[in-house]
Amino acid sequence: MSVLAAKLDHEQHMLLETMAGAFLRDGRWPVWHHVVAELDRRSLDAEKLLKSLPVVGSPSIGRRSYGLAWFDRNHLADESRPALTAAAGLHLIQLEDVFGSWFIRVVQYLMERQLKGTSHVVSFASFL
Repeated sequence: MSVLAAKLDHEQHMLLETMAGAFLRDGRWPVWHHVVAELDRRSLDAEKLLKSLPVVGSPSIGRRSYGLAWFDRNHLADESRPALTAAAGLHLIQLEDVFGSWFIRVVQYLMERQLKGTSHVVSFASFL
């Protein structure tokens, strides 16, 4: 199983739900200070949780990576808007409608291929 699909702990899941809830309600990813305030009410460290989400590749500057969220790893400004990726849909069913269940299946397939070390041309029509 890919690290992106691995089970999240309860607190990580709460972070995803907080971010996704705001997006589904407003059509925009929430500003970071909103996420921090929401999780602070539950005595959770939003930045620590965001940085604890699974990542494939190296999150170091200049290196390629993909995780459950896109954000500036060096400085999370209060007004920044970190966004969840399609891979977050592996953990939140409500995002499947946003990203499309077919796209989630494509991501799962590509992760499996990457883990097996095989290079394969994908026909997206086969997932529809």
